Amino acid sequence: MLKYVKCLVICMFLACLSVNADTTYVRGNIAPDTKNVAVRVCAKTDCAYVKSDTNGNISISYPEQFEIIGEEGEFYKIKLQYTGFWYEGYILKEKNGKAFVEKQEYTVPDSLVEEYKNMGFDITYAEKIAKLKISHSNWDFEPFMVNATWDEVIRGESKYIDTNLVDGSNTSLRSTEDGAYDNGVWKEFSGGGWYAASKQTIKYYVDPRNFLNDGHVFMFEKLNFDVNTQTEEVLQSLLNGTFMSGSGFYYDENNEKKDITYAKTFMDSGIKNDVSALSLVSKVIQEQGVNGSALSSGDDEEFPGYYNFFNVNANGKTTADVIHNGLAYAKKKGWNSPYASIIGGGELLNNYNKYGQNTLYLQKFDFVGSTFYTNQYQQNIRDPYSTAYRTYKTYVKNNLLESNFKFIIPVFQGTMPAYTSLSADYNEDTTLSMLEVTGCNLMPSFTSSAYEYTCSVDKTTEKVTVSAVATTTDNTVEGTGEIELTADTTDILITVTSKSGDKGTYKVTVRKTDDVNLTPDEIIAKLQINNNNSYLSGFNVGDEASSINELIRGSYPSARSEVSKDGKIATGMNLKLANNGEATYTIVIYGDNNGDGEIDIIDLLKVQKNLLKVGKLEGAYLKASDVNKDGEVDIVDLLKIQKHILNVNKIEQ
Repeated sequence: MLKYVKCLVICMFLACLSVNADTTYVRGNIAPDTKNVAVRVCAKTDCAYVKSDTNGNISISYPEQFEIIGEEGEFYKIKLQYTGFWYEGYILKEKNGKAFVEKQEYTVPDSLVEEYKNMGFDITYAEKIAKLKISHSNWDFEPFMVNATWDEVIRGESKYIDTNLVDGSNTSLRSTEDGAYDNGVWKEFSGGGWYAASKQTIKYYVDPRNFLNDGHVFMFEKLNFDVNTQTEEVLQSLLNGTFMSGSGFYYDENNEKKDITYAKTFMDSGIKNDVSALSLVSKVIQEQGVNGSALSSGDDEEFPGYYNFFNVNANGKTTADVIHNGLAYAKKKGWNSPYASIIGGGELLNNYNKYGQNTLYLQKFDFVGSTFYTNQYQQNIRDPYSTAYRTYKTYVKNNLLESNFKFIIPVFQGTMPAYTSLSADYNEDTTLSMLEVTGCNLMPSFTSSAYEYTCSVDKTTEKVTVSAVATTTDNTVEGTGEIELTADTTDILITVTSKSGDKGTYKVTVRKTDDVNLTPDEIIAKLQINNNNSYLSGFNVGDEASSINELIRGSYPSARSEVSKDGKIATGMNLKLANNGEATYTIVIYGDNNGDGEIDIIDLLKVQKNLLKVGKLEGAYLKASDVNKDGEVDIVDLLKIQKHILNVNKIEQ
């Protein structure tokens, strides 16, 4: 009988486990008319603020939403997504009788999670989507099956360093790949202030699971026009406080200028192009800022009266390039009013919708059709994140959050990583910002993205000291300090380990040689390069400038050389040479007095003008014109250049 009772108890216990598979989800949001509620590191009012990724104090305002993961006295413990990062902290429940937080508790049925798993979402998606569905019954979710694996997509998005850019002061988000970073300096893109995103950053913003929460799920909202949620009143609420809060204008069929509110303008564009008018407003604010820019002002000196609100084709290395290219495109499209630009921009976005890129996410990350990554609306990797949050706030403030929304969530083939994060614990960077070996010039010159070097020391050297600094301060560096040189050739390995456990190894091969004591002038002389008061000549016309470095480094490994430009060896180029001292030389190609590395009619005309005192030649260019090397530029030199051009008699270098 006792045995029977034990079995019955066990069965009842197991049954309870099965029944209680449902989970509880507790959600909170800052109450209306509540601003700047502090997020603290502990549950006391005198505790410090939780710091953001840029070391600012985190405080949150209506309608910020978060998960409540515990309570401690007068505080809720919360989990919050803020500036892309996830944080945990404590916020005060209420003060002086005013509630700071609205709390909702939901039961998420295990059956609902299973339903989403059966649709094609794995458990890491399904649990988060189920939380959204149980708290917003009118929302629907469907998977978008990407025809590629996670690893394939990340390789594609990382192939070109300017495909995904970040701004701001947080350097942990930036790439240290070749072309993006060099020795502590990040290259700027898109007119300045933008930097290539690191692979860790790309993984995080490509991973849809990081944004399955109220504030940011709208990056997956289907972006067709919806008359039920998009009205002029709703649009006006989003436009208030921006340069578009009032009226713009258009030209009617009689070319007469007519005023029209921006709210009506965006409404017309949404209806005409079957594009979410709310997303159009959000995109313009993202592109132009709340105060507008030169591309939306209409008063550019080069292209007066033209507008490009969506920054279409606005790209370039400098701000001037960005403005020129953007407004040149606007003129080509006939966007001679704010109305024309916003209607035209909506038409372009409708092309994305028709192609299948009908969410903010898919417009940024092109995983549609047979060719991926080629049709991406913007370079800003965080645009879907920030635009989605503006959309969320607008829906909340206009009581539209419980409308019927459809969200299209990308799912990748194969296995995804369990987790992606912007946290330093997941940092993958393994580069150095500085590497030095005492008394030993690295060849090539140190570059963070290059991992192999050689250098030379005198035969009598017994030891060197290696110094290195990791680009990411949390990383560890091994292999530095005093290194004994017990052989003629010693390989020194410097290993950088990231917090995620990734390793990168720099290799420096130190060679003992007698050449280390030669001065730059002595090396130039030994290579039989003509040196006349630091003007170097004797090079073959048409050879590449890189051949000079190859000649020096191949003959004297201890030397460090650098030519000022790529391309053909040309008059006016500089050569910097370091070995037992440093020197800078200027290169001369006799006959090439315009510095293009060729001897042609232009050089002939320059000598002629110099003789007529119409155009004066100076420095290396004057010296290059003295092709017979007699110390004067005269008619003889003119004739020699002419004969060279006619292939009668070549100029000797």
